[in-house]
Amino acid sequence: LARLELRGKSMDAHLPLQPFSTATCSLGLTDELCLMILNSKLTGLEAVITENWSKFGVHCCVDGGANSLYNMSGKSDTSLIPEYVCGDLDSVKEEVLDAYLKKGSKVQLLPDQDETDFTKALLYLLKLRQNAELKITKV
Repeated sequence: LARLELRGKSMDAHLPLQPFSTATCSLGLTDELCLMILNSKLTGLEAVITENWSKFGVHCCVDGGANSLYNMSGKSDTSLIPEYVCGDLDSVKEEVLDAYLKKGSKVQLLPDQDETDFTKALLYLLKLRQNAELKITKV
């Protein structure tokens, strides 16, 4: 667990290189946890993600991470729908974006090219938290 400081705002986060495990899901109240899926292969994590999906109050796919989740879930699993898809959206496939929009995901274009999609997504989640739209404390 690491404390992220971004532009004077902070949030607890698990470092991307730490392995995802059921231990990471025992951190507190469900609505305080956000699972962020980045643009990477989820091979070998299918069972862990599926079994622990409900332990997270918020699910956010960052740009191409939406493709990864969509491919992992077999394209038809309606239980693995992220609440948010965000980033500059240059990597997410149109088919995937359309499918998630139809299933109720909120899509947010974050076009700033001075930051990575990961940083932009964290700042977006922090903004939602500040506006009391989210209760998350950990990503």
